[in-house]
Amino acid sequence: MKPVALLSLLAASALGKRVVHDWDIGYVQANPDGQNQRRVIGVNGKWPPPAIEVDQYDILAINVHNSLDEATSVHAHGFHQRDTPFMDGVPGVTECGIAPNGSFTYEYNVTQSGTYWLHSHYQEQYIDGLRSPLIVRAQKEPHHYDHDVTMMLEAWYHRNSKEVADQLLSTSQSIREAPFRPYMLVNSRGGTDPDVTKLRFEPGKTYRLRILNVSATAMIRFGIEEHEMRVIEVDGTATEPKRTNSIQLSVGQRASVLVTAKSSRAANYMYRADIFTDIQSGVDRAVLPFSSVVEYAPNAPLRNVSDAQSTLDWDFFDDIDLVPIDRQPMPGVNKWVPLEMHTGLYDDRREHITFNNRTYETPIVPSLISAITTGYQAFYPDVYGFKSQPVILDPNTDVEIAL
Repeated sequence: MKPVALLSLLAASALGKRVVHDWDIGYVQANPDGQNQRRVIGVNGKWPPPAIEVDQYDILAINVHNSLDEATSVHAHGFHQRDTPFMDGVPGVTECGIAPNGSFTYEYNVTQSGTYWLHSHYQEQYIDGLRSPLIVRAQKEPHHYDHDVTMMLEAWYHRNSKEVADQLLSTSQSIREAPFRPYMLVNSRGGTDPDVTKLRFEPGKTYRLRILNVSATAMIRFGIEEHEMRVIEVDGTATEPKRTNSIQLSVGQRASVLVTAKSSRAANYMYRADIFTDIQSGVDRAVLPFSSVVEYAPNAPLRNVSDAQSTLDWDFFDDIDLVPIDRQPMPGVNKWVPLEMHTGLYDDRREHITFNNRTYETPIVPSLISAITTGYQAFYPDVYGFKSQPVILDPNTDVEIAL
């Protein structure tokens, strides 16, 4: 980093404040779509876990206590964790996980801005509800809008995460390929009553919709009938506006779009957030439709109710065409890492997704601990454990990963 840039960063960080949250992670009961009550993982005896909003250059501290009967962790999805990899919250990679009845404080230097989310990285816990939005307001916002709205979208299962994982990893083909249905949640609420998932627009106002896909296995497509969207951020990177009427988000992805409301309250409109199911081999991809309402007036007529009346073209939105606001030049590439994804049955008679035809197993000693405690041996892959499949890089290396 150049000296001037470093001084600017230090000056900006001095303006930040310390934001502290206390999270007691434990089991609670919830029925988010009114169709099925089940055990979920909440915070401080409530579900869903609270959303967190901070300003760029704040310090965010989350004091976590684990009241579960298994380990847990908290991962800030999308945070680079430069100089603080030990705060990344990934058991087996950067930590051991927080043991039952144990406590740990995650402390983040919030140098980025944009839309992120917090979730457990222990086994499949976030499928059971341990996830929440993490919004970072930019110190200098490049876009103008009147209202900031978070839309956390999730393909939710009526079964707990271990049942879903057991089916996907079953040695029986008939069990493995038996379809199972997820249900859409919008900000942890769902069902057939649009009152709990509607958006309310005021004529002429411009809304920033922060859309997050926090599903386990499903891609989601989103659009608002007769409303144009302008994409201004993807995965924490502010971009020049790009116009579209629909967008697709894979698991973990986030995007911000600007939507300018109509000038009249004469009608209400449908928004659609459809689920794509394609995680199971042997099961055809299906589209599970979900729709709710953009409300201008409670008694206004609703337009575009049926699929046949839809104005959404669902063209694939290619985010590779987006132009970042900061326009930093591409770095030179010092190392090229090819990663080829495969899905297939392996010697345990279970189906696995692999890189370069190799399965991954979590090492007994977290990889970060091995890297900082084994001296020169850290450059040898075998140090990191059987089937951990590490890629060894030199410090400060610019890497191109080809998927």
